[in-house]
Amino acid sequence: MKKTILNVLLASFITTNLITTITSATVLDENIEYDFNTSINSTIDELDYSSMISSAQLPTLVKELRLYIESNPNLGEEEINNYFKNLIIENYDENLMILEKNQNNLRYDYANSLPIVSSKLGPTEKQVFNSSPAKGALVLSNAQAAIDMTSQHWIFNDYEYHNDNADAFRHTLWNAYNAHDCGVSYAKQFADAHEKDNPNDALENQMDLFNNTLGRTIGSRSYSGNSSQVSYAIRQAVLKAVKNGEARRFVGSDIGTKNTLQKTNSNGIK
Repeated sequence: MKKTILNVLLASFITTNLITTITSATVLDENIEYDFNTSINSTIDELDYSSMISSAQLPTLVKELRLYIESNPNLGEEEINNYFKNLIIENYDENLMILEKNQNNLRYDYANSLPIVSSKLGPTEKQVFNSSPAKGALVLSNAQAAIDMTSQHWIFNDYEYHNDNADAFRHTLWNAYNAHDCGVSYAKQFADAHEKDNPNDALENQMDLFNNTLGRTIGSRSYSGNSSQVSYAIRQAVLKAVKNGEARRFVGSDIGTKNTLQKTNSNGIK
């Protein structure tokens, strides 16, 4: 059964900072009902929100988060995070997390991909995620979107989207989306944390950092229209940049494998 809020708090954190007030809460634990008719000020030190979101729940939570942000454009980051933290707690399901932890197919090779499962994040990624769970969830959602768009636009060849044009597109698009949704600073923090927790060879790391920076530059531009139109405009801007040689790679069917970074092009595009 779904784990109660009280159990989540007792199992997951040390009390320090004010986050929310729970009024008239009823919690069932071992068939004992506790009725709280007075307000409870819960303070939190290191609650690991990244360990409380299953991959099955993430799309729905992010959808609700985006709707909340769009409906409340004047809210600050703290208010948005408080809303999302409560949303995570309300939807926390221990059984889903246990199931996900034991699923081998969710053990991604993060060195060659992007973070899309919060419970699989590295220690530095978790730290950045928990500094702003709302932004962290958007980053994971954007990673999945970047992966999906890569397969939509690029042929899956012998290089398997690794160190080639498609890989450059994926990293650039991920960071572009992140910069637009979360701001350049948080987008950089998360991308740098990903590289730190998933170290690559020096040239691969150099490539990823270059394309991450390019993506954040593209994402920080001004775009008009609704969310779908903006997402499309950013994707087209990234695609154009990769085709025009603004991104970097060192592998491709047209160049083989090089020992220095090379300009990207349209090789491998569908």
